Amino acid sequence: MGRVQLILYDFIISFMWVWSGCLVKMFVSQGLGIGHQPKAEIVKGALSVANMFFFAFLAKVTKGGAYNPLTVLSSAVSGDFSHFLFTVGVRIPVQVIGSITGVRLIIQTFPGIGLGPRLNVDIHQGDGMGLCSWRSYHEGAYTCILACSNRGNFVGRLDFSVGS
Repeated sequence: MGRVQLILYDFIISFMWVWSGCLVKMFVSQGLGIGHQPKAEIVKGALSVANMFFFAFLAKVTKGGAYNPLTVLSSAVSGDFSHFLFTVGVRIPVQVIGSITGVRLIIQTFPGIGLGPRLNVDIHQGDGMGLCSWRSYHEGAYTCILACSNRGNFVGRLDFSVGS
């Protein structure tokens, strides 16, 4: 029964970890109403540290439940082979599934999340620096400039359409 509980805890904690990041950002920007001011970053940082202590507490209470596959993998490598197979074959996939489930539910609950800047160019055409077209470099740089100059809020879009 111990392994089944551990798998269930991994799923739940991974799900909660994804939601906690989203809820902290929403609480600071909408709940407190301080948006992207410098004090908002301080509050987000403080809440993130408290969040990490909370998840460390959950790991202790659940006797090993985790959200991070790397921490689980490090203990699996130093253990015996059956523990390694259980970790790699069951625990890590369950954590990934829990995180994916959390992200899907966030997207369904808040449909505006995740709609950010997109490149409007085909990166496989052109001769820009041997990798992709100059147009894609220009649009990427422009997107970066807009996002950085507005503290991460993407507010504009420029289409680099070139007539043939």
